Amino acid sequence: MPQTTVVNLKGHRDDPAYADVVYVGRAMHRGGWHLAGSPLASPFRPGHDGTREEVVEMYRAYLLARPELLARLPALRGHRLGCWCVPELCHAEVLAELADEGVGEDLPEPDDLP
Repeated sequence: MPQTTVVNLKGHRDDPAYADVVYVGRAMHRGGWHLAGSPLASPFRPGHDGTREEVVEMYRAYLLARPELLARLPALRGHRLGCWCVPELCHAEVLAELADEGVGEDLPEPDDLP
């Protein structure tokens, strides 16, 4: 299976090459974007809640403590995950890493997956 990767969505609104990207961020309704927030969006913000490194580690702990979120990871495996942070450190990299490791495969799949 292909590796899960993370891409930056900036400058790619309406780009057909990005049509398959799974958005994993907070709700975004500006700059022509109309993206619903992902259940996997980080509740932690760099600057407000700590350094970028600290909030990514906070997110990892938050995610690992929530089986209902971990159950969503297998559906991400092999896909491109979209956010606004990369190439800076990003919570989406945690999602990609854990999805590729098979985390959540032993959990029941959520009912609301597409």
